[in-house]
Amino acid sequence: MSIHIKFQQLLGVLQANANALQAPATAADFTAIEQLLETPLPAEIRLLYSYANGQTQAETGLLFDHHFCSLADASEALDISRSFIRPAVNQLLYPQQSAELLAQLVEQFRQVGNQQKNWLGMRKKWHRLQVSCYLNGYGGPYVYASANTPDSQREILQLSNSVAENVMRITDSLYKLERANWYWNEIQLTIFADGQSAVNRSCYDFDQAIPFTSTPAGAIQKKYLHYKWLPVFSDYGGNYIGVDLDPDINGTIGQVINFGRDVEDMYVLAPNLEVLFERMMQDVQKTESILRTNGVYADELWKLT
Repeated sequence: MSIHIKFQQLLGVLQANANALQAPATAADFTAIEQLLETPLPAEIRLLYSYANGQTQAETGLLFDHHFCSLADASEALDISRSFIRPAVNQLLYPQQSAELLAQLVEQFRQVGNQQKNWLGMRKKWHRLQVSCYLNGYGGPYVYASANTPDSQREILQLSNSVAENVMRITDSLYKLERANWYWNEIQLTIFADGQSAVNRSCYDFDQAIPFTSTPAGAIQKKYLHYKWLPVFSDYGGNYIGVDLDPDINGTIGQVINFGRDVEDMYVLAPNLEVLFERMMQDVQKTESILRTNGVYADELWKLT
């Protein structure tokens, strides 16, 4: 029995609204997703999406309130995953342009520092400013009155709306200029009153910072996101049930896994999506159904194996 027939039967048992299914994926849809994945889709995934390319956005999730992702939905998630890909060696391809943008950032904050006034209306002296810039935001700027000012006595300066907009615009331009060859998600600036400044590009490493687990051990790569994990079902909160096309040493290509924003403990839920549908169908037809009682959570789906 084909995977799309099993999916239809499962939706029927769940009394899900099959009218929410979208038209089949096109050849262009398949080409686009395979380019992002950098690998061909498994035959069962092609067959499923040749039946329906996900569900409409307005409808409640079809699979225990989980949204059936279209290939466009999956592409958006994969774009985010691909943004975590790091170059082998960090380098600046356009150092002069980078330096010019950094100089613009520094000048924005230096002007704010120089505009400080004391209670008498006189310009306040300062030793340095420290600020962090990242996409769509910034931290600080913190002003240190002297070289010996501790963090506990630093002050935070307020930016006007126009300055804040300029800072985020310049940071965005710098990120886009450097992203392909230098992976960072934060620029840390130290700006001194004497005209000197220092810059540090840094990156929060989710893969190292979060204690990911794989069940079974060694089956799933311990990563926050991976551009070869294809989302198929979403909980609407950035967490997915999907297909792993780049497993760890003990895994198999096409295995179904859980992953996403809030996931630390990852499970192989089935060797492929067709088997997962079979197991779910068997469970929901039982008097004491695990899924009907507890919902579609990874540790519950794992119990079906």
